[in-house]
Amino acid sequence: MLDSAIEILRLQANGEASAVDIAKISLERIKSSQKGVNAYTCVNEEGALKLAEEIDHRRKAGDNLGRLAGVPVAVKDILCTTDMPTTCSSKMLENFVSPYDATVIKKLRDEDAVLIGKTNMDEFAMGGSTETSFFG
Repeated sequence: MLDSAIEILRLQANGEASAVDIAKISLERIKSSQKGVNAYTCVNEEGALKLAEEIDHRRKAGDNLGRLAGVPVAVKDILCTTDMPTTCSSKMLENFVSPYDATVIKKLRDEDAVLIGKTNMDEFAMGGSTETSFFG
């Protein structure tokens, strides 16, 4: 059902699924696979559901929505966000929360994407296998 952003946008436009429905499905997929895959350093469940609910309310009210309204998005843990830790998969930064959003994050938010979480990576992006992440 949720194979692409285009499909997600179509489902919402046709009233077949809400942004909250889509966020819940995405969060369940993460929960069911995270233990074995360890793809995420942070999952922002509460924030994602709150944003999805806001998007649904705005859609019902007929407000203008961004081009990615209700589409769940995960970003690498190297991109600064104000509402999730930005650790660069390093123990040194495990509690760092940026005072600003990276430009790409601001653009995603401006288009009403639902930021689900931060994905694992090699520490400080020094590699391509995720073998050197503090988070495993």
